[in-house]
Amino acid sequence: MGRLYIPLLSISFILVGFTAAIYRTSSILEPMLEKKVGSLSMRGTIENVQSTPFGERLFLKDVSYKDITLWDPSRTVPPLPKRIRLTLRLKDLPPYHAGQVISTRGMIGPVTSPVLPGSFDFRRAAYFRQFSATAYGFTVPEIIEDRGNTSFFLWLTNLRHTLTKRLHTILPGQKGAIASALITGEKGTIAPSVREAFANAGIAHILAISGLHLSLIAGTIFLIIRVGLALIPIVSLRFKTKKGAAIVALVGSFCYLLLSGMGPPAQRSFMMISIVMLAILLDRIALSMRSVAIAAIVILMLRPENLLSPSFQLSFAAVIALIALYEGNRVKLLHWSTNAHLFKKGAFYLFGIIITSLVATMATTPYSLYTFHRFTLQSLPANIVGIPLTGFWILPLGLIGVLLMPVGLEEWPLRLMGLGISYLITVATIVSQWPGAVMKVQAFPLSYLILFTSGALWLCLWQKPWRYWGIVPMVLAFTMPLFQTQPDILISGDGKVVSVLHGDTLHGSTDRSSLFTQALWMERMGALSNQLWPYEKNATSPLSCKPMGCTYKKDSQTIAFIKDPENIRYYCPWASLIISEAPLFWHKSLCKRMGKHLGNHMGTNPKIIDRFDIWWHGAHAIWINNDKIIIKTVGQDQGKRPWSLHYDRYRKKS
Repeated sequence: MGRLYIPLLSISFILVGFTAAIYRTSSILEPMLEKKVGSLSMRGTIENVQSTPFGERLFLKDVSYKDITLWDPSRTVPPLPKRIRLTLRLKDLPPYHAGQVISTRGMIGPVTSPVLPGSFDFRRAAYFRQFSATAYGFTVPEIIEDRGNTSFFLWLTNLRHTLTKRLHTILPGQKGAIASALITGEKGTIAPSVREAFANAGIAHILAISGLHLSLIAGTIFLIIRVGLALIPIVSLRFKTKKGAAIVALVGSFCYLLLSGMGPPAQRSFMMISIVMLAILLDRIALSMRSVAIAAIVILMLRPENLLSPSFQLSFAAVIALIALYEGNRVKLLHWSTNAHLFKKGAFYLFGIIITSLVATMATTPYSLYTFHRFTLQSLPANIVGIPLTGFWILPLGLIGVLLMPVGLEEWPLRLMGLGISYLITVATIVSQWPGAVMKVQAFPLSYLILFTSGALWLCLWQKPWRYWGIVPMVLAFTMPLFQTQPDILISGDGKVVSVLHGDTLHGSTDRSSLFTQALWMERMGALSNQLWPYEKNATSPLSCKPMGCTYKKDSQTIAFIKDPENIRYYCPWASLIISEAPLFWHKSLCKRMGKHLGNHMGTNPKIIDRFDIWWHGAHAIWINNDKIIIKTVGQDQGKRPWSLHYDRYRKKS
C-alpha cells in the first residue's frame, strides 16, 4: 500500500477535479442563444455596470421580452435567455447602477464563437460568467424602478461603481481609467493604445489586480501597523506586534479584495496572503509550495474553469517560480537582508526587484507566447521602474485617497496618485517604442503548453538533483511549433470572410466585414499584413479571380470560391474543394452527376463547404497538403458542451 500511495492519491485528485468540473458545468445550464433574433423590447434588472471607451455595458438578469420582430418572419421565436449583456453606444446616458430595473428596445444575438479551432472560446467564457446573449440598445434605457441595495453584493457592486465614477471625476482621461483598474478592478475605460503600450513594455500585469497589488497593500498595512505599535512601549513590550499587524493586514487585504471585484488572480493572491499571515500567527514558515497548492486546490474546486484562464496560468507560474527560487536560497537571502547596513539593504532591494522581474518574466513568457502570441523583449527595465513606482507611490496614495473619501479629503492624494500614473504611462510608452520591444509569433500548439508545464513543475517542485531533468521537456516544448503547420485557408463563423495565408500575408475576400475576426486571425497566424484578394491579374499571387469566382492553387490542389450557387458547374470537374458563402441545395448533387457523366476523367468529386456547413460547424481552418485536404472546425473543437454551437440540437438527438 505504501508504494501505491502516491499513484492512488494522484488518481483521486484527478477524479475529484473532473467531478468538480462536471458539477460546476451542470450547476449553470443556462441555454446559450444560437442566432440573431431581431429587434425587440426588453426589460431586466441591472446586476453590474461596466464603462468602456465606446459606451456602457449593463449585465441584466430576469430579462423579459415583448414586441419581437424576427429577421426571418417564417421562423419561430427561439427560447430567449434570462441573463444578457447589454451594450449601449448612445449619448447622454443617465447614471445606471446595480439594482435598477430598466426597459429599452434593441437587438439581441448570440455570443461570438471562436474565430478558429483552438482559439479563445468567447462562448465558454460567457457561459461561466452566466450571461447567454449579447444585446445592443437602440434607445436610451428607461429606469422603471430602483430596488436599492437588496443584498450585500449588490451594495458592494454599487460602491465599486461609485468609487470608479469618483476616480474618473478627479482624474479625467486615462489617469482615471488606470486608477480605476488599480483600485476597483474596472479596466473597461483604458484606451486600446494604452493597453497596447503596457503590453509591449511588459508591464500589462500592473493593470490587473493580482498578487503584486494585494501583497503591496498587505505589506504596506503590515509595515505601518507594526512600526506604529513599536513606537508605543506599553504595547510593544507586552504584546507580539507582529501578529497584530498580520491580523490587520489580513483584514485590509480582504477589504481590497472585495473592492477590486474579486477576480480570479485577486482571489488566488488573497488565499496566498491569508496562508502567509496565518503562518505568521502560528510561527511557521510563511512562503512554501504547500501554500500555493492549497490556494490552487481551493480555487479549482470552486471555479474549475479558471484552469483555462490565462490569468490563473500566468499568476501561478510566476508565484511557483519565485517560491522555488526563494526556497533554494532562503538561508543566503536571510543572511544578506539581516546583516546589511542601510545602503546595502537598498542595493539588496533593487537587486530583488531585478531578480524578481527576471524570474517572473522567464516563468510567464512561455504562457504569454501561447495565449497572446507575443514576446516582450524590453520588460526588465520597464518593471524596474514600474513596480517601485506602483508600490511606493501610486497604490499607497490610492489607499489613502479611498480611506479619506468618507470625510471628503480624497482629492489631494488622488491627484498625486494621478501624477504617478502619468509617469507610469510615460514609461510604458517610451519602452514600447524601443526597437525590438515586442516580437509577435504564430499560435503555439497545445502540446507545447503541456510539455513545458510538466517540465516546469518537475523543476520547481522537486528539491533533489533530479529536479533538473525538468529542463529537458521545457526545452523540447519550444520545438513543438516546428512540427506545426499553419492553415492555408480560414473561413469566419458567419461566412462573410474567407482568407488565404500566403507567406506572411493574409489575403482576405473583404475588408468591410468581420474586422475583429480578421485582426485575431492575423495575431494567431503571425501575419505581418492583411490584403484584399487580387481581383485583377497578379502573376506573383496564387489567387486569381474571374466573374464566376476565385481560385487558389497549392501543390496539386485547386480551391474554388464562389458567391453564386449557379457557378458551381464551372468548378465541379476540376476543383478539389469548393467554398460557397451562399447555401447550396441541389447544387451539391450536381458535381456528382457531372462526375458520372464525364467519367471523372477531368478530376474527382470535390469537397464542398457551403453556408449551411459554416452555420452548423462554425469557423473552418483548412490545410492543403499535396494529395489531401484537412478540414477542422470550431464545432469539432468544442464538442458537445452547454456552450457549444447548437448544443440543444445535440441534446435532443441524444
